[in-house]
Formats: sequence, structure tokens, C-alpha cells
Amino acid sequence: MTGISMPNGEQELANLSLLCGKVFGHENFLTIIARISKTASNQGKYFAPSCDFVVCYAKNKSHISTSDFYDEVDEDLYAKEDEKGRYRDDIALFQSSLETRLNLRYYIQCPDGSLVIPPGSTLPQQKKEGVPVSIFKETKKSPLLDQDGTRSKYNVYVKSYLETRKDKGVKPRNFLIDKNFLNRRGTDYLKTLGLDFPYSKPKELIIHLLEKVHLAKDAIVLDFFAGSGTTGEAVLELNREEKSQRKFILCTNNEGQIAEEVCYPRLRKVIKGYVKKNKADEMIKGLEGNLQYFQTDLISVENLLNISDEKRHELTEKAG
Repeated sequence: MTGISMPNGEQELANLSLLCGKVFGHENFLTIIARISKTASNQGKYFAPSCDFVVCYAKNKSHISTSDFYDEVDEDLYAKEDEKGRYRDDIALFQSSLETRLNLRYYIQCPDGSLVIPPGSTLPQQKKEGVPVSIFKETKKSPLLDQDGTRSKYNVYVKSYLETRKDKGVKPRNFLIDKNFLNRRGTDYLKTLGLDFPYSKPKELIIHLLEKVHLAKDAIVLDFFAGSGTTGEAVLELNREEKSQRKFILCTNNEGQIAEEVCYPRLRKVIKGYVKKNKADEMIKGLEGNLQYFQTDLISVENLLNISDEKRHELTEKAG
């Protein structure tokens, strides 16, 4: 999967989406992930910008399966238990925001013998086989109607079991609101390494994205906008946690000497180990790994899209 983060949010999102469509193919578009990146900003003309976006494309979407993308089930939501196991009952059977369809309109008998049905103009099915295990809760705001067409006093909820949900899996969300993904977390973390860089992505964000696409344990992760080296550290942490051998390639134009002063020192410290800059001066054990640093010349070409194969080989040779 290819993911490109947009720090300036909606200002460039449309242009980036068009560009990515040309590069990767519009047919390989996966999603746009929104992330709450800051909560204290009061900048902006009309609204304070608080989120950025990650535009996601596949190299070839026809070669991947939806089963490749799954998230862990939040077991804390399944707080109730019966003879079949842990379950939750807070998901309404009828979602009023969804389109009313014929197969959603059928009568369900309530504990008092009354019938309920979702609103709509389609003719209801008189009988519905295989209705999910239901929980009936009395409420004054039910979206359901009784057999007389008036608001029912019941709403119906699905009884969802934890083990069943684990078997089916949970798709990752395309919005991220975890406080661990805020920009200031990345900045504060770099300070514990004795490094100063104000725009670092939190490593927890990159780890989260890498986990959701379930990369092969020997995959190579490429980051064309290395910045402070967050992607490299995320790969190293996952290697330790999962006992994998993934590699990373980080590229940067070295603006402001970020490669020598931030990115390389950071990765060297987390590999070798370092003294955490806090009151206790805690010694942090290294993640281990190998690190090589190459510097290349910037080779200008008038039109990269129209150069010959011979020129491409020449550029490759010059780049080493």
C-alpha cells in the first residue's frame, strides 16, 4: 500500500488525489484517512485546522483481498455475558441513516405481543426467517413503528457476540482520533532523544498504519519524505515486537540539514540505545538493527516522463 500524508489538509487534498490517480491509477484508490493532528491550534481564517489526511493507494488493487485489511476487536465493548459468551447489545437493528430497502422492512414481535417495523413505503414482509438475536429496549425515541403505524415504545438491538466478531474481523476505520496520534506527541518524544524538530509525526501513527495493512515480515518500507525518521523507527519497533525482518529506505532532500542533525542521529540512538532526557535520565535499550547512510547528487532532467531508457540507466549509474 502507498500512503501519502497531507499536513496542510484540505488545501491540497484535491490536487494530491488527482496527482496520485495519474501516478498509481485511479482504479487503485483505497481510501482517505482523516487524522486529528492537533487540538490547541487557533489558526485558520474561518475554522481552526485540526486534522490532516493520508491518501492511500494500492500498487494493484486487483491483487489484494479485503481480508488483508482488518483491525483488532475492542473487547471492552463486549461487557455483558451469557451462556454463549461475551456480547454487546448497543447496536440498533435498524439504522435510520441507511436507505430503507424491501429486505429491511419486516415485522418483529415484541415482548408485549405488539409488532414493530422500520418506517417506509415499501410493502413489509409478513415473516422474516433468521432474524438475529434481538434485545428489546423501551424508549420514547424509537425510530420503529407498531402495527398501527404509530411510534413504537420499543427499539430493537442486535446481540453481537465477541467470538463471532473475532471470526468475521473488523475493518480499519478511515478516521483516527487517538490522542497518541497527535503531532505534539511526536515532538515531545524527540525531545527525550535530545533532538529538536517541531513537525515530527508520532511513531504510534506510523506503527498503526503499518499494522493495518499487515505487511509481509520481510517487506521493504519506502518513505520518500523521511523527515525526522519516524517511519524507520516504526519499522524497527515492529520488527522487535513481531520478530520480523522488515527493512526501510528513507529519502530526504536534507532541507535544513535534517538528515545529519535529526533523522540519522535519531535512528542511530534508537538502534544503539540512549539516555532518555528526563528527570531520571533513564537508559533506554536499543532496538538493534543495521543503518547505512548514502548521499547522492541531485540530477536535473528537463522532463522525466519523456526520457529514454538509456538516460534512465545513466541516471541510475550516477546515483550509485
